[in-house]
Amino acid sequence: MTDNARLLRLRAEEASAALRAANHATFRETVTVPDVYDIVGDLDDLVRRLPQLFGFLGRSVERAPGRHFDDRGHHPATTLQAAAHALAGATGYVDLVAVQLATTQVHLGHIGLVTAED
Repeated sequence: MTDNARLLRLRAEEASAALRAANHATFRETVTVPDVYDIVGDLDDLVRRLPQLFGFLGRSVERAPGRHFDDRGHHPATTLQAAAHALAGATGYVDLVAVQLATTQVHLGHIGLVTAED
């Protein structure tokens, strides 16, 4: 494993652990609408960073040096191409998620809490 691969894997594992910890917090009390607005913004930022990484991984698969085999008997070049294509497809879904998160923030940005003074 190259130094860059080790670094990428470490950072992906850290991001996964952070998201897992955030999911564990969902077993506690609910949060306020302004908090949801901020958290959705953070998630939108996270999601919008994924296409760069997916693109890099896809290019890495497409340019994979050396000879490979597919343990199912398929032609390895076809399998590698399918993997790269799947990563490119994932980017499209990430874009859809990002749009929905941004739309959520737009809607929540118009919400205010009625107070006793109102």
